[in-house]
Amino acid sequence: ESGYYTAAVGKWHLGENVKDRFDSVFEANDTGFQLPGLDNKANSKMVDAKNISGCEAWVPVLKNRPKDKPFFMWFAALDPHRNYKEGSFNPPHRHSDIIVPPYIPDVPQVREDFRLYYDEIGRLDYYVGRVIKELKAQGVADNTVIIFMSDNGRPFPRDKTSLYDGGIKTPFIVNWPARIEEGQVSKSLVSAVDIAPTILDLAGLEAGGTFEGISFAEILEDPEVEINEYVFGEDHWHNYEDHARSIANQGYKLIKNTYNDLPATPAADIGKGLTWKAILTLKKAGKLTDAQQACFNSPRPK
Repeated sequence: ESGYYTAAVGKWHLGENVKDRFDSVFEANDTGFQLPGLDNKANSKMVDAKNISGCEAWVPVLKNRPKDKPFFMWFAALDPHRNYKEGSFNPPHRHSDIIVPPYIPDVPQVREDFRLYYDEIGRLDYYVGRVIKELKAQGVADNTVIIFMSDNGRPFPRDKTSLYDGGIKTPFIVNWPARIEEGQVSKSLVSAVDIAPTILDLAGLEAGGTFEGISFAEILEDPEVEINEYVFGEDHWHNYEDHARSIANQGYKLIKNTYNDLPATPAADIGKGLTWKAILTLKKAGKLTDAQQACFNSPRPK
């Protein structure tokens, strides 16, 4: 309504009912991404099954936008979702590049799983670079705000679907050459619910009363500003039923597990990966540490 051209391009995760909220939706073909047995219908206008990252149409949509309007683009990737395949990135990462967290066993299978994961992140970074290059070619890079983020933590055991930092602390970079000094870091607590109010704020618009978050635009001017004393997290259902809540400040996090009688089973996509298979083998051999046993513990602490 305020005159912006809006487009969503790539992975679509919002259902059918809100597609008319964008001027254009170019949905990636997610065949092979969804779990077996689910509806894998392709709804692609610009992306075919050979292009599996979901990023291939980003630059074409940017090129074809109306040049007489400001724009809002939601560029979404299937990378780095599972399943992983060889050849995502060239040159590929090496096993020696990998940093394995202590709650996951450091064995060759795990390093191979992480290597393929790193490669998909590399492919995603490549497409982000192409977008920035196109913005520069159009002469609009300086006054375009880019928010680079992930919707959840990495798809590995004890990360995705957990309320530990590996599950809910995600990449978050804001780039705006005209306004943000390069290389700054803020330790302020920001939540996903703050993103939409911030975008509206930067566009000179007010967020309505239904928005739960608050704008973090002040942080972009001064990294020392803190807008949230606390941030909250929730885990409800993702392939397996669960119910957990978290609250965190700068020093501490409290997690409440309602279904503490159930183990912290990871998401189904994780169960197909090399890391989970390695963990099951090591568990059978009694070679997991206490931390690496976390997904099997029952009951969990309340």
